[in-house]
Amino acid sequence: MTKNNYLKDEHVSSFIEWLSAHLDDKTFAHVCFNRRNRQTWQCGSLFDAYRQYEWRHPGVARLREAEGVDFDSSARALGALRGALLAALAQRSPSATRIACVEVMLWGGVARGNVPWLIENEEGLVDLVVRTQTAIDSEETNHAVFAEEGFRFNAGMTKVYSLICRDFIIYDSRVAAALAWAVVKYCLERGLSVVPEGLRFPPMPTRSEARRNASEGALVFPRLTGAPMHVEWNMKASWLLERVLHHAKEKGSGFARIEGEGRAMRALESALFMLGYDLDKWEGGVIARAPAAPHEAQVALQQWESAQMAGGDILQFSVTDVGIDIEFKPDLEKVKSFGDEKIEATLLYLLKHFGTTPFPLANIADRVRAGDERNGMGTAWFLSANGNPPDTSRIAPALEKISMLARRDVPGETAAHWSLSEDLAARLPEEGVRPWLDAYRQRPRA
Repeated sequence: MTKNNYLKDEHVSSFIEWLSAHLDDKTFAHVCFNRRNRQTWQCGSLFDAYRQYEWRHPGVARLREAEGVDFDSSARALGALRGALLAALAQRSPSATRIACVEVMLWGGVARGNVPWLIENEEGLVDLVVRTQTAIDSEETNHAVFAEEGFRFNAGMTKVYSLICRDFIIYDSRVAAALAWAVVKYCLERGLSVVPEGLRFPPMPTRSEARRNASEGALVFPRLTGAPMHVEWNMKASWLLERVLHHAKEKGSGFARIEGEGRAMRALESALFMLGYDLDKWEGGVIARAPAAPHEAQVALQQWESAQMAGGDILQFSVTDVGIDIEFKPDLEKVKSFGDEKIEATLLYLLKHFGTTPFPLANIADRVRAGDERNGMGTAWFLSANGNPPDTSRIAPALEKISMLARRDVPGETAAHWSLSEDLAARLPEEGVRPWLDAYRQRPRA
């Protein structure tokens, strides 16, 4: 289906008119409970959902972008990632393209499964990304590229293509849920007994406990299955929202006053992202949100633990709700933060290459970056998390203290070796690293 044919659909055009008229009113007022930070989130409208955007993203150290939690910081990070990705593709550099794509996955919290795939498919990555970009920009959902064997499109790759394709949104489980929820509201108001074919935005599989399937009674949505279906509805959602913003200008919406190329589209996507966290309204009351504390204040309040490095030095580390903070200078004068996604991606790499057998630290920076170092934790950290290889000298002992790694003696070897714990190896692909980190934080202390 072409873009023009899709937008000419009677119900699609009617929904666009309806949605553009309700961007700033209480139609989309919502309250939900965030299970991660144990606080409520609320908005008075779809535009207000954009203004209340709140999602903690990691920094992109290579591009000198700091971590953040609001729309502006996220937009800056995405702008830097877009520039890096476009430059890598223009140079036709497989390694630079892989690095940029990995950084996108880490930013988006979707490293699991995606980073190992990017590493394995680095050689053909430039051609694959460019050909898919061209297919998406062709505005034809039945493009031959989407039917090719090995075509990949998921919650990770939608973030990559949102940076390089024209007016292309991130279609993840939260955005999909919010769009379908809007369709249900439209159908109920118009007295429709079934969801029109052009508005059947499919919910995506998710491990979240939150409700992200908007189906209600006979108003049901098909489950998303496979990459071709995902890219098709990503394209349709993008076309629809682009047209909604066009109408929003005529209606004086706050979205129409957002300046900057592509910024209004990103703002509308972000509003849907916030609404789609959990479609169940929370009735537990409203907890006032406190502003984030400065990092220095957080450091002072954290519970710090000691771990022994391979050479005998002692370091301090602290498990947080988003990763691990590790001391790099005495008395916490310098602390680096390592997020769940980077740790998880590294451990998944080690699981794939070593299973539960020992691996060396092997983290001399120049040798790792040149590809001359033995495969080990330094290479895993560099390839999977775009990290600085020497950092693993501190990360490994911290993970050992948390019982995720075990130090191993290897006959004939003087260099430090570790292995993944049996429990971690068995559960990591499905559960990620957070269960171990939370269990460590919650353990009884003497």
